Amino acid sequence: MKKFNILILAAGRGRRLGNKTLKNPKPLMNFKKKYLLDYQFDVYEKFQNIKIHMVLGYQAKKIQSHLKDKKIKTFINQDFKKTNMYYSFLKAKSLLNHKRDLVVVYGDIIFKKKIFDKIIKDNSNLGVCVDKNYLSYWKKRMKDPLKDLETMLIKNQFIVQLGKKPSTYKEIQGQYMGLIKFSYKKFDQIKKIIKSINLKNNQYKNLYFTDFIQVLIDNNIKAKAVKVRGNWQEFDKPKDFKIDNYN
Repeated sequence: MKKFNILILAAGRGRRLGNKTLKNPKPLMNFKKKYLLDYQFDVYEKFQNIKIHMVLGYQAKKIQSHLKDKKIKTFINQDFKKTNMYYSFLKAKSLLNHKRDLVVVYGDIIFKKKIFDKIIKDNSNLGVCVDKNYLSYWKKRMKDPLKDLETMLIKNQFIVQLGKKPSTYKEIQGQYMGLIKFSYKKFDQIKKIIKSINLKNNQYKNLYFTDFIQVLIDNNIKAKAVKVRGNWQEFDKPKDFKIDNYN
């Protein structure tokens, strides 16, 4: 089996959850009497040849305390209050110097083993997990899904555009999940693109990770849509803890 690095992005506070993150950071919030982070760890423990890393920020010490019995390296984004996912990713860019594929995972999602298995077995240079059953899930979450969803245009299995505000459902051919695999074979090219982004865009600290993926696509790194149907869940608002798209 190939060797992988896993990078969990978990620096943010989760402001849409309001006061619910005052005592605990989002990864240590309970869903059905289990920490969100532990759902991920339970998946990773079923695989060999992986090394887990995390980017922390808000209440980092609490998460580090939870990790004390695990072999996990942590990076710190001290500027988590005024930066976004891409900048957190940059804190761990040293992982792009390794000859291990890299799986980047948002810290506020949970997913079944079969989904992780599918993304790591994908042989493309850049694989992006996409939920094809997104609409039934989003309808459970909110009255008007179109206000929250993002564009996803796919051609011949590859993503050509993502992360924009859609005007119709025709612009959404699947929904981005926050689970992405990078082949180490493209690391040198990706590092050059990162350098270019940071030089040309003075707002790079506020870029979303979907913005970064779009730049990679625009620079001829093909992003394959790794399609799944349900069995995952993100936690962005209080209502997300009251519904179940995981089982």
